[in-house]
Amino acid sequence: EREFETARAKKTYEQFRKSVLNAAQGNLELYIDIHQNSGQRIEVATVGFSTADARFIKDAYRALRDDALQGRPDIARVDLTIEPLDEIEVGAWAAKTNGILAVAKRSLHFELPSNGLMASRRGREIYTPILTELIRKIAAQMVGTN
Repeated sequence: EREFETARAKKTYEQFRKSVLNAAQGNLELYIDIHQNSGQRIEVATVGFSTADARFIKDAYRALRDDALQGRPDIARVDLTIEPLDEIEVGAWAAKTNGILAVAKRSLHFELPSNGLMASRRGREIYTPILTELIRKIAAQMVGTN
């Protein structure tokens, strides 16, 4: 009800979708996109992920975060919530039904809190490697599995 589709937006999305599928050589097993919101935690909307998959991702994130933040009381300990394990505020519903998240077999839509996690250079320097390693772990665990 809140999404408005224009001819320009439709054309732009179609070109984006084609580019993604071309990069994946037509077989998009896993798609991950990353955005920012004004929340205080990382929220992850999912398509094709079970509760067990979500638990793996959440546990992997916590282990990486806790390891990186040892001896760093100056950096906020940001939580991660993930569907279908947790309720989230930003569920990427339009992208799940009419967008890129519906194209892949499995999709993750990360929303990073811009006011805490990414607001400072120190925060970005700590959390960027955490998220990079988390994505590596997700890809290794999830691609090619059901």
